[in-house]
Amino acid sequence: MRPATDFDMLGRLGTADRPLTGGTRRRRQADGPAPARPSLADVLASIGVSGVRPPRLLVVAVVGIMLVLGGIGAAVNGQSSVLSAVTLTTPSMDPALQATLLAGETPEVSTGSISLVPGGGSAAGTVGAPSPFAAVDDLAIHLPAVSAESVVFLEADTPSALPLAPVGTMVANDNPEGFVEPQPLQGPEYVVGRSRTGVRPATGQAALLLAPGTVLTAPVQGTVDAVEQYTTETGELDWQVLIRPQGRSDLHVVMRRIDVAFVSPGDAVTVGRTQIGTVRAGAVLDVDTNPLAFPSALLLVQPAVLSGGLNPTASAVPAPTG
Repeated sequence: MRPATDFDMLGRLGTADRPLTGGTRRRRQADGPAPARPSLADVLASIGVSGVRPPRLLVVAVVGIMLVLGGIGAAVNGQSSVLSAVTLTTPSMDPALQATLLAGETPEVSTGSISLVPGGGSAAGTVGAPSPFAAVDDLAIHLPAVSAESVVFLEADTPSALPLAPVGTMVANDNPEGFVEPQPLQGPEYVVGRSRTGVRPATGQAALLLAPGTVLTAPVQGTVDAVEQYTTETGELDWQVLIRPQGRSDLHVVMRRIDVAFVSPGDAVTVGRTQIGTVRAGAVLDVDTNPLAFPSALLLVQPAVLSGGLNPTASAVPAPTG
């Protein structure tokens, strides 16, 4: 039998004002059981409401509503994160093309023909193209005119437009939440316009401010797939030319706001040489971006669609021939 310790003695004797029984971790029976947690009826009675008992059906309904609201909140948070990802989509550019532009070189394009070489022999013909102002992956998009008063990148009117990687030097960014200034490249100065939807790429299309009557030339090497008339968001009829770039049959370079088209489907086009049409009169940008109200040609790139790519609800009207 082990000797008694001080803790055993304290358990039997307790303290001077309160004796303990059965050790310090257990209440004496005289203290009574622990107080019960008040029920909803007790709480209502304490504030003067008695005889009220919430129906079981009401409790189930309240719990169900709380679960539904929680699910909606989670869905909204998920959707917000998706929209943010769309808004901040970074335009892509092929590293080889970027290196060429960083070196200050203007990409040359094939003419699709054979040229004679002095001294005999022949080689594939190439031609120096106008300065690129944008790119999509490995596709350089060149200015469709000798000079432009300004290049403005905007959110596109259609969700199918791919983000354009600007080539040049940014002089103003009115959409800082949707576009981060990239490394300057050899090319024209450009502006990023303010956001209109908040969910589409900030550089989905380019507005080229040109002198009235400017003749537009091909911005890429390729083949004309379609020349169509479509209805704009304001209800006006407008012409667009869809060019399938050489080596990128999965894409269409779309030129819009053309007054008179000079090409037909099936025509081969050469960068800077083939005339596409004349720019349509009238400004499409606000007075802050285009204070002199220059005519604006629009250009975007989208997955290859033969007809109605910009306005699926409108039927295309074939371009006149002959």
